[in-house]
Amino acid sequence: MADRRRSTPPGFRPPEGSPTASGPSDDVTAHDVHRRIVLEADPTAVWRALTDPDELGAWWGEGSRLDATPGGEGRFEEDGEPVRLARVVEVRPERRLILDWWPEDPEVDEPATRVTIELVPCPFGTIVTVLECALLDLSELPVLVAPRPTFLAPAPAPWWRGRALAGV
Repeated sequence: MADRRRSTPPGFRPPEGSPTASGPSDDVTAHDVHRRIVLEADPTAVWRALTDPDELGAWWGEGSRLDATPGGEGRFEEDGEPVRLARVVEVRPERRLILDWWPEDPEVDEPATRVTIELVPCPFGTIVTVLECALLDLSELPVLVAPRPTFLAPAPAPWWRGRALAGV
């Protein structure tokens, strides 16, 4: 059996029914996204579209907002899609925005993901690269051995314990 990981670039998921779509590879999940596009706008304008409340709402959906500072929070409301909450991980104005986001409704069966948006100026405008990867879901980790309680030996008593204090 041929190793599919060598025949497709990282982050690429072939369409269903294609010869290489028989199952996920080890490094790609159903929720990974890797896209690159050239926009005919300078990085300043693209950054504004990502972070300005009015432009973000027009691009993403009315009511969407993002505090584009490290630790800042966001809320993304797109018509017909679950509302997503976000927390900003890294900001390099006009260069990179990294955020973690997840569905607001815990009943939505979608994982939390980390989204990295990178902007690179080019002669034609700005190259925008978006990479979205599912964050580690601890419920998917295998349990190797049932844990047993561990009892630690008591710590040695401090030197003063048990001594009578003179003159008290």
